[in-house]
Amino acid sequence: MAQGKLDMVMTSPAVYRFMKGGKAMYQKLKSAPELSKNVRLMFWFPYSTYHVTTYAEDDITSLQDIKGKNVFLGPPGGGAWRASADWILATTGYKPGEDFDNVKASWSSALQGFQDRQIDVYIGGCIDPCPQFEQLSVTSKLRFLGVDKATADNPNDAIKKAIPPGRYIDVVKADTYGDGQVNETDVYTLAAVVGVAVRKDIGDDTVYAITKAFWEGLDGIRADAPWVDNITLDFAVQEGPLPLHPGALKYYEEIGLAIPDVNRP
Repeated sequence: MAQGKLDMVMTSPAVYRFMKGGKAMYQKLKSAPELSKNVRLMFWFPYSTYHVTTYAEDDITSLQDIKGKNVFLGPPGGGAWRASADWILATTGYKPGEDFDNVKASWSSALQGFQDRQIDVYIGGCIDPCPQFEQLSVTSKLRFLGVDKATADNPNDAIKKAIPPGRYIDVVKADTYGDGQVNETDVYTLAAVVGVAVRKDIGDDTVYAITKAFWEGLDGIRADAPWVDNITLDFAVQEGPLPLHPGALKYYEEIGLAIPDVNRP
């Protein structure tokens, strides 16, 4: 997108910081820091919980039990993989390829592999209730793994390191997926902020119109998409590393939102 080949993409605070600093997946792309100047934000929204998912009959009842198992962290080289790996390391001390098998696959092929029982632990991020887990819980008993509330409320230094700006701890409630979920207590797990970004040179009027249409259209789909309740205007303009596009800023100011100075273009 920054090169002008796309108009709009998903992004995240972590991925944008990597691009701006020429790190991680951008370390070999020398032009990345300069290209990052072409990226502007429309809004942030919760990627929400990283669901560390197992089948109940496998008797994997804690994060520590994933040792020696086949685990899908996310597509190799992506931000979700890094976040999952950091979370597992922080909560267990386990490293992919050493303490458990790091399954390399795309989102779709990994989910299929989990359904076919070829993968023991599938980590997928989404906003509850997630359609893929709703589908799985109809025919299978699922268990989600995480930390308890006491740990979430008072994380140790390792967990704090795994939740830098752009990540946070969220909860999968015990009754989210009905009889198909065997958790008796709420599960606290990693969550992440993601967003929709546009090129800096897209016209202000165009971005204003898209932003306005998005927010004013949400009510029309709430009945069919209950996860939409988690997408809020306050979350959308929270402080972050990526400045708003002027067109998006115009809409937010028009409806009276308070915009952090750091988010202004």
